[in-house]
Amino acid sequence: MPRLLRVFGLVLVIAAPLQAQQSITFDEAIRLALTQNTDLLQAGLSDQASELNVSSARADALPLPFISASVTPSQRYGLSFDQTTGQLVSRTSESLNFGISASVNLFDGFRNRRTLEQARIQRSASTLSLERNRQEIAFDVASRFLQVMLDKEIVGIRSENLEAQRAQLAQIEALVDGGVRARADVFSQRAAVAGAQGAVLQAEQAIELSETRLVEVLHLDPFEEYRFITPSLDGESLTPETVSLDALLNSAYERRTDLQAQERTIQAAETGVAVARSGRLPTVDFQAGFNTGYSSLQQRLVNPDAESGSLPLTTIEGDPILLGGVPFELPIQTEPELEGTPLFTQFADNRGGSIGLTVSIPIFDRYQTSRQVQQAQLEVQRQELIEERMRQSIAVEVRQAVIDYRNAVSQLEITAVQVEATQAALQAEQDRYELGTGTLVALAQASVQHTEAQSNRAQAIFQFVFRRKLIDFALGNLDPATALFD
Repeated sequence: MPRLLRVFGLVLVIAAPLQAQQSITFDEAIRLALTQNTDLLQAGLSDQASELNVSSARADALPLPFISASVTPSQRYGLSFDQTTGQLVSRTSESLNFGISASVNLFDGFRNRRTLEQARIQRSASTLSLERNRQEIAFDVASRFLQVMLDKEIVGIRSENLEAQRAQLAQIEALVDGGVRARADVFSQRAAVAGAQGAVLQAEQAIELSETRLVEVLHLDPFEEYRFITPSLDGESLTPETVSLDALLNSAYERRTDLQAQERTIQAAETGVAVARSGRLPTVDFQAGFNTGYSSLQQRLVNPDAESGSLPLTTIEGDPILLGGVPFELPIQTEPELEGTPLFTQFADNRGGSIGLTVSIPIFDRYQTSRQVQQAQLEVQRQELIEERMRQSIAVEVRQAVIDYRNAVSQLEITAVQVEATQAALQAEQDRYELGTGTLVALAQASVQHTEAQSNRAQAIFQFVFRRKLIDFALGNLDPATALFD
C-alpha cells in the first residue's frame, strides 16, 4: 500500500506540469501582446495624456470667468487709539474680511484658441503613433511565432532523417549479416545515426530558445509552462506576386501612420509659432469684485436720538443770569453710550464692489516673445528634418522588403528543384547500395544533401510568407485586429 501511494504521488507530480501547461494560439498571442506589452501600454498612457491636454486647452478657451474667494480672519494685540477718550489703550481686536472676485478674458491675442488647435493636432499625432506601435508589436509577435514554426518544421525534418538513418542502419546490418557488405559500414552508419540524433537535439534547443523569446515579448510569467499552437500555412498561397517598387513606395507614403503622425507633429509645431506670436498682441480683461468685513472695534450709539441737556448759568450769589429777560442756559453734551456693531450689520454696512476693464499692450518684454517665436520656428525645422529622415527610412524599408521578397521567390523556386533533385539522387544511391555497386559514403552524402534540401525548402516557404507580410508591414497595411494568417 505505501508503494502504491508513492507511485500515485509520482504520477501526480509528473502530470501536474502537463495540466498546468497553457496553450496559446497565434491570435491569442497577438491579443496578449496588445494588452500586456509595456511599451504599448506606455504609448497608450501618452495618448491619454494628450487627450487630457486637449481637455485642458478646451477649458482655457471657454469664455468662462475665473472666480476666486477669500476669507481672512485676524486677531490683533497692542495699543490702539480710543476716539472717545482720546487716549491710547491696550486691547485685543478681531477682524474678518470676506471678498469674491471674477475675471473674464475678452481677448488674449488668439493664444487660447491656437493652443487648443495645437493640442488637438498633437492628440491626432499621438493616436496615429499608437496605431503604428500596435502594428509593430503585432508584427514582432508574428515574426517570433514564425520562427517557432520554422524551428518545429526543422525538428520534424531532422526527426524524419533520424528515422531514415535508423532504418538504413537496420538495412546495413542485414546486408552485413548476409555477407554483402563489410562490417565497417555498420559503424559508419551508427555514427550517422548519432549525428542525426545530435541534429534533432540541436533543433529542439532552437525551439526552446525561440519560445523563450516569444514569452519575453508577450510578457508572460517565465515560471509557467506554455505550448504555442502555431498557425497552419496550408492556406497561404505560394504563388509569387508582381511587386512594383514605385507603386509600393507611394502607397507607403500615403498609408504609414507614423509618417502621418510626424506630419501632424509638424502642423502642431507650426501652430506653436502662431501661439508664440500671440504675445505681441494686446489682451483685454474684465474684472469685477465684491468685499465686506467685520471688526470688533467698530461701535455704534445705543440711542442716537437722545436729547442733550442744558445747565443754567448763575452769579456767585446764585442769581440767574438773564439774557434778554430770559435765563441763559449752557447746552451740555452728554457722554454717548456705545455698543459693538453686530456682525451682520457690519457686513451690510461695509460692503463694497469694483468693476474694471484692463487693456494690456505689450511694448517691451525684453525680447521674450521674439525668442519664443524663434524657438518655435526652430522646432518646425527640426520636425521637418525628422520627417525627411523618416521618409528616407520608409523608402529603405520598402526597398529592402521588395528585394527580400524577390530573393524569397527565387529561393522558393530553387529549393523546389533542389528537393526534387536530391530525392532522386538519394533514391538512386539507395538502389546502387542495395545492388552492391554503390558506397556508403555516397549514400550518406546523398542523405545529408536531401535533408539540407528539405530544411532549405522549409526555410524558403517560411521566408516567402514572412517577406510578403513584411511588405504589408512596410506599407502600413497590417491591421492587428484581423488575423494575419488565414
